[in-house]
Amino acid sequence: MSDGLETSPEPSPAPGVGVGSTSWEPSELERLARRFLAERDDGVFDQLFARAWRPVRSFLRRQGIPESDLDDSTQNVLFLVYEQIGTCRFEAPFERWLFTIAANEWRNHWRYWQSKKRKGVERSIDSSPGPGEDAGGLDLASWEKDPLMTTLAREKRAVLVGAIEQLPLKMSQCLKLRLLRELKYREIAKVLELSEATVKSHLREGFPRLGPLLREHSEVFDA
Repeated sequence: MSDGLETSPEPSPAPGVGVGSTSWEPSELERLARRFLAERDDGVFDQLFARAWRPVRSFLRRQGIPESDLDDSTQNVLFLVYEQIGTCRFEAPFERWLFTIAANEWRNHWRYWQSKKRKGVERSIDSSPGPGEDAGGLDLASWEKDPLMTTLAREKRAVLVGAIEQLPLKMSQCLKLRLLRELKYREIAKVLELSEATVKSHLREGFPRLGPLLREHSEVFDA
């Protein structure tokens, strides 16, 4: 019997990822991922990013993410890969871990639009944060009974802002609007009066440069 709550559907299978396999030939993606994990060379991640972009984007399209949101969602997935590569144990094909992150991005997108439909309200690009929400999109109201969580959220945001501000101005502005305001490429382009291609270029170059700056404060993000 339905309880009146909407639950997200399950994503369709990821391409070329078997279930239950105990041995496999590492793909080019997996070799790049292992190399990046060992060397932490951002040039290697650029190669991984370029090779993963198309299959991740295709997977998200098959799940039903609209064309207008595909580049943003793909960027989200690959930024999480950059951040979380250390959690991949390579006990199964790398693609299984990669597409698990992509499936979670799809679920988050689905839930976002369901919530947006219920509220029937869309915040304008330059509107102020709502009550209980800081400018970084952190819902502090939901944590108001836990001062420690509120403090950690603010500390993480402060570290993130400080790291972003060490980068070149336009790159920094693009990253702030993407990570703190969660704007889409076209919205960032409109705010900064840049082309979408320029925005994508700044973000693609900025994410790898941001990673080492954040790792200097691992004690905050591991808390």
